[in-house]
Amino acid sequence: CDGMTTGSKNDLHNVVTKMEQEDGIIVIGIGILCTDVVDTYNHAKVFKNITELNEGLAPYLIETLNAYIK
Repeated sequence: CDGMTTGSKNDLHNVVTKMEQEDGIIVIGIGILCTDVVDTYNHAKVFKNITELNEGLAPYLIETLNAYIK
């Protein structure tokens, strides 16, 4: 899904935060031409276009997930 809510961004943020309190759960918001993910997800990255997404998504995911590998 697109990961956004038709309801409250604050409620979605609270749900994401609660999920991430469980061991091993990381929720990552990826925005394409939309910065809403920055205020909603604890881990978020915005890409300006499809080229930037293609070049930057994998490195961002690897960097983010490596930060949580124990």
